Amino acid sequence: MNSVANINNDPANDKTSQHIINHSTSYRVKSRSEIISLLSRLSKHHTLLSITLADSTKIFGSMILEVNDEKRYLVLDELYPRNELKKSLLNNKLSIETQLDGIEIRFNVQVDAIAEKDEIEYYKVSYPAYVYHHQRRASYRVNTSISNPVPIALSTEDDVLLHAELRNISLGGISARINSNNTQILAVGDELPTCIIHTPDGKKIVGALEVSRIEEGTTSQSTRVGARFIHIAAADRHELARLVAKLDRENIKKLKRLPDTN
Repeated sequence: MNSVANINNDPANDKTSQHIINHSTSYRVKSRSEIISLLSRLSKHHTLLSITLADSTKIFGSMILEVNDEKRYLVLDELYPRNELKKSLLNNKLSIETQLDGIEIRFNVQVDAIAEKDEIEYYKVSYPAYVYHHQRRASYRVNTSISNPVPIALSTEDDVLLHAELRNISLGGISARINSNNTQILAVGDELPTCIIHTPDGKKIVGALEVSRIEEGTTSQSTRVGARFIHIAAADRHELARLVAKLDRENIKKLKRLPDTN
C-alpha cells in the first residue's frame, strides 16, 4: 500500500517505556527480524488490536495499517471509540494486546506523529523494543447476545436468501443460527457470495463467506453454520473490527455485573 504515514519522514526513535507491560508473560522476543515478522503478519491479517493508554484503563480498538522496516515505524488506524479520547495521543505511550494463530501478543509503542485523511486519524508509532507472547486459544471469537441478536442475511450462489442470527463472530469468520427450512441446500465448502451483517449501530457489513461447518439443530428450522470470510472490503473490515470490539466490551461489562458466587 502507499504509505499513509506521510506524517513526517524522520525515522522514529525507540522511546518505548517498559513500565506498562506485565513482564510475567512467558516469552520475550527481541530479535528485530522476529518482531518485524510478527508485526507484518498482524498488519497483513488486519488483526484487531486492544489498546490502552499509559494513564487510562479504557480499552480502544485499532489495526496496523503499515509496517515500515526501513525507517522502523508502524502506522495505526484511528483508535475507536474516538469520542472517548479525551486528549491528543501525540507523545503518548500505548500498551497493545492482540492474538495471532493462538499466540497472545503484547507490546508497547509511543505515538510520534498524527495525520488525518477523510476525517480519520492515523498514528505513526515507534517500533516496539520487545514483543511478549505466550500460547493461548487459536481464534478470538466474541459471543453475541441471544436476547438481543445481531441479524444477518446470507445469499447462496443460486441466489437463495437465508435469514440468520449471529452466535459468535471474529475478524476471520462467523457462527450463525439460520432460521429457515431450506438449509439442506448448504454443504461444507459452499461459498456464500453475499453476507450482510446488520450492526446494532444501524450499519451494514458486507462480505463473502465459505461454509466450514454445519450443525443441525433440534428442530428442522434451526441450523447452526460456521463460515470464514473469503472476501471483505477494507471499509467493511474496519466496521467488522469495530463490531467485534463493541461486542467484546459489552460482554466484559456483563461479566462485571454478575454476582460473586465464591
